[in-house]
Amino acid sequence: WVLSDAPRESFVAANREGLASAGGYLALSYATIALSPAAARCVAAGCLEALVAVSLLGVAGAHQLGPPSRRLADAPFVLLMLGLHGLLLAACASVARGARGVADAGLEMDLARRGRVEVRPGPSTS
Repeated sequence: WVLSDAPRESFVAANREGLASAGGYLALSYATIALSPAAARCVAAGCLEALVAVSLLGVAGAHQLGPPSRRLADAPFVLLMLGLHGLLLAACASVARGARGVADAGLEMDLARRGRVEVRPGPSTS
């Protein structure tokens, strides 16, 4: 009924895709609310590997359940979205962590030029 070409003459028939997918989008919203504190702690602690592993598990689970349908917002779609957005979060956190390290090194060199801090030598290569 949802994906058919039946005429859309009534309010319910005209909005059948939205009505059928509301539960899936609600589940996606609730899952995001439930998982976001754990993801934030993981990003803050620097355990991005665990976030990537759980995200890949979600993508693999979605693949095993069958093709996802955005129009129905079914379980494979919800798992796929959670997995892909987890990977995106891990990628952004990784870039931010790298940029923060570069910025910290640049600040240290700038302060060293001004004579406000000593530059620590790196590990010896001998």
